[in-house]
Amino acid sequence: MMKVVGNQRGIAMVLAISLVALLSSLGVYLIWESGTAFRMTKAMNRYESAFNLAEAALQLGLRCIRRSAPSPNFQQLNSGTVQTISEGVPSYIAAQSMGQGTITPRIDYLGYRTTPPPGWMLNWQGYSSFHGLYYRPVGQGSVPLPSGKGNAQSTVGAVTLKVAR
Repeated sequence: MMKVVGNQRGIAMVLAISLVALLSSLGVYLIWESGTAFRMTKAMNRYESAFNLAEAALQLGLRCIRRSAPSPNFQQLNSGTVQTISEGVPSYIAAQSMGQGTITPRIDYLGYRTTPPPGWMLNWQGYSSFHGLYYRPVGQGSVPLPSGKGNAQSTVGAVTLKVAR
């Protein structure tokens, strides 16, 4: 019995096979982890693209308000709720397909005030000549997912005040 236990023939082969198995499993694990990191990076790029597209749509809404703010109708003026303005907006305030996705700008009407903002100098006409319209331009960006299971979407908005006489 001592001869069998004391015999060290073949131990080198057992150690070599164990070491090869250990290194192979480590290699497979590293390949799997790099694939996961690659997929996460691609997903982050898609969501960042969706955010950038939403930001572009928001800028279109702000541009529309700066250049020619759409006027709310009488029903929207007297409503106490947020209303989406669809009449009298330029043609670029519509869903558009971009290179890698879609942008959807929207302009919401929030309300109005008859007093000027703080710090504005009043002229001889007083408060009644000023009115401020509150708008909320909203931009939505959408990038299709490669698996066809939907889209990566992002929505941003801002509140802005248009003061006029």
